[in-house]
Amino acid sequence: MNPSPDTYDHDELAPRDDESSPPPDHPITIAMTRALCETLALPRLCLSRQCRRMNACKGDAQACLAVAETILAPDVVDGARNFLAGQIEGLSFDLVTAIGAEQMEAYAHWIGRIAPTSPALKRRLGVR
Repeated sequence: MNPSPDTYDHDELAPRDDESSPPPDHPITIAMTRALCETLALPRLCLSRQCRRMNACKGDAQACLAVAETILAPDVVDGARNFLAGQIEGLSFDLVTAIGAEQMEAYAHWIGRIAPTSPALKRRLGVR
């Protein structure tokens, strides 16, 4: 049974900046940063040919995310973080949306705008 939206605060999904966080060069930090980059679909916009071709972050994810955070609206990045945290915690999409509706709306709008439009790219990515 999924908990009701009232049982979660928006802050519960936000990443916590405390002393228990691993350092930036720790493998889990790198993996989570890559996951966030891929959640934001940044490999589609990356200058690295390998990232674009593989549609996955293959370079310096922390540098890529730092640039993206200066370009994207904060709600888009927060929505992606909420989405990723919700996946990790096993929350439904509806519950994550109820927790941070504005951020998820901004994130969904962003993903909709950069969705692949080329039929060949859609086939390769398995998008219908």
